[in-house]
Amino acid sequence: MTSGTIRHWASCLWGTFRGRPLFLTGLIGLICYIIIIAAGTLFMGLDPYRQNISEYFVPPSLSFSFETGFNRFIMGTDDLGRDIFARVVFGARNTLFAAVFAAAAAAAVGIAAGFAAAISGNPVLNILRRTMLFLAATPSVLIAVLMTAIVDPSLRHVAEAVALSLLPGFISSSYRIAADELRKKYVIALRTDGAGKMYITRIILRNTAYLFAGMTARAFSTAIIDIASICFLGLGAHHATPELGLMISEGMAFIYRGNYWCIIFPGIAIVSAVLIVNIVGSALKTAIRKGVFENASS
Repeated sequence: MTSGTIRHWASCLWGTFRGRPLFLTGLIGLICYIIIIAAGTLFMGLDPYRQNISEYFVPPSLSFSFETGFNRFIMGTDDLGRDIFARVVFGARNTLFAAVFAAAAAAAVGIAAGFAAAISGNPVLNILRRTMLFLAATPSVLIAVLMTAIVDPSLRHVAEAVALSLLPGFISSSYRIAADELRKKYVIALRTDGAGKMYITRIILRNTAYLFAGMTARAFSTAIIDIASICFLGLGAHHATPELGLMISEGMAFIYRGNYWCIIFPGIAIVSAVLIVNIVGSALKTAIRKGVFENASS
């Protein structure tokens, strides 16, 4: 990739974010999210496992006094005296890392399989694609719940199950996109000129990259919700592990006491992550589409 190409794509990306306030807000939110997780897990010395029974259910506060300084439990503590802020930060890291793995694995395998079935015309791949089309009609969280119910509960198994549950959607969508492109005039012209399948595949991938960017962003946000939902049901992370869905599940037992902070802060972390991912994903889709069309017209 030449420096001119890099500058072109960087210009398209920044122009897209700068031109729409919602996209810029999403970008700022993503940067803040990453900074908070990185600083909290690497530099601030937060311990999500530390227990202090004498400080259980301390309410969240930003109070300040000259004797003690700022209240160190800005999001309060839970029933074991653990810092909610520390657990939200580490829980967001665990949930997002698992969601990134699930979405990336499903996208890589699904897009490759869908394109291979469309371009090669292999009957075995087409049978696989039709099977995936049937599974794609089933909610991904239901498939993931069924998978995690038969294995040992762990965040790794949840991520793998969610990746497998997202795979049918990627295979069926990528097949449909590739099949539609293969019927277009520019592909017919390339075949007439003697272009090989690999070259045609590369051109189609370049022209449809914006569609896959949007699909992957939606899969990422779906994976966040699915992983949190499965852990909420007790089929995912172990109870000592900080995870956003599991924190909400554990906090539900104390909501009657008025200890709202045990569930509201993990819930805010999930909702904000999903919103940010969807906004930034839409911005990337717009920027890639803009860059592809500008390349085609130049």
